[in-house]
Amino acid sequence: MSETPPEDSYNFTQAKQNSLVLVKWFDITSHETGWFTKEDMKDFKAAPVWTWGLIVEEDEKNIKIASTILEYNGEVMFGHDTIIPKGTIEEIRVLRKQWWR
Repeated sequence: MSETPPEDSYNFTQAKQNSLVLVKWFDITSHETGWFTKEDMKDFKAAPVWTWGLIVEEDEKNIKIASTILEYNGEVMFGHDTIIPKGTIEEIRVLRKQWWR
């Protein structure tokens, strides 16, 4: 890592604009291997998932969340990321707008 961040790097002040959220979404699952009937599938369901973290980026199709953030030499870095397709999201709950306080 360089001593000074690049001019266009994401900084801590920008990161503070993002809310801490809890997202409930449904993950794709597979329940069986081999052959099975339509009747066997009647109770199959997508798995509910709850993910919390900072909204790092969002576009028309996805929301990108990171649950770990650090600042190193003026540059913000993220860890434990999850990219969630918006079509799978049931609820986004804001836990804290000012997460750093």
